[in-house]
Amino acid sequence: MRPMLIVLAALGLLAAGVLAYIYFQQEAMVYFPSRKMAGDPQRLGWTVQAVRFETDDDLLLSGWYIPAPCESRPAAPCEPRGVVLFSHGNAGNISHRLDTIMLFREMGLDVFIFDYRGYGESDGRPTEAGTYKDIAAAWRHLVVGRGIAPKRILLYGESLGGAVATWLAVRERPAALVLVSTFTSTPDLGAQLYPWLPIRRLARIHYDSRSRLGKVRAPLLIFHSRDDEIVAYSHAEQLLAAANEPKRLVTLIGDHNGGLFRSLERVREELRRFLDEVLPRPAPPRAAPKRPPPRR
Repeated sequence: MRPMLIVLAALGLLAAGVLAYIYFQQEAMVYFPSRKMAGDPQRLGWTVQAVRFETDDDLLLSGWYIPAPCESRPAAPCEPRGVVLFSHGNAGNISHRLDTIMLFREMGLDVFIFDYRGYGESDGRPTEAGTYKDIAAAWRHLVVGRGIAPKRILLYGESLGGAVATWLAVRERPAALVLVSTFTSTPDLGAQLYPWLPIRRLARIHYDSRSRLGKVRAPLLIFHSRDDEIVAYSHAEQLLAAANEPKRLVTLIGDHNGGLFRSLERVREELRRFLDEVLPRPAPPRAAPKRPPPRR
């Protein structure tokens, strides 16, 4: 009996250690920031404004404001149809999202992409409450700092960034909300990935988008792949069911990180249609009527 008791005690200690690690190290399991900048949009010939802005808990965050090229803006004098407030996923930093930024630029949208605390050149360390403070500060930078009307701002979030953008959409009135590969909540996702662990009881990080979407009054567009190996397609279906009209779910192909670009033509088509509804292009100015030539 004694050897068995020793084995059981050892297993109990091991299990307790695993559960303690999960409870106290959740930030390390959710956030994968990179300080190294992987891409430079100026090398693509883009105009880029490097931005530093402050949160309400006195951290300095970094981001890029990237205007759309004038050829994508048919109305003079080079007015954008709107601005995308871009909330990226849980890994890397803003420099890993140039392909997606290019897609929005094609459609005449300026892009403001920012790094959460602890990512890229932003101060601090990431937390759930901190990411909410970060996107609130980014919104203030656009609305107060740049004087952009809320009805001209589209919130875009990928994966974890979709949960951050949804939190903001409850509190503000943007033109629309676009979610890509977003989960219903982190406890739901953790229970899906680790069904043998009591994730829901241990969770300190929640990002509960499903319960929040019913309070969002902006039009919603969801992109999600049936092949997503990290966030199951059922998350998108549940988010759609929880949201108010108008809402739309577009099904992609490809994995969690590649679905948007495996289905690029479908994404372009659906995004153009959605933008025509929520951010129509400004009408070109009317030409001044020609005056008749003077009589002689």
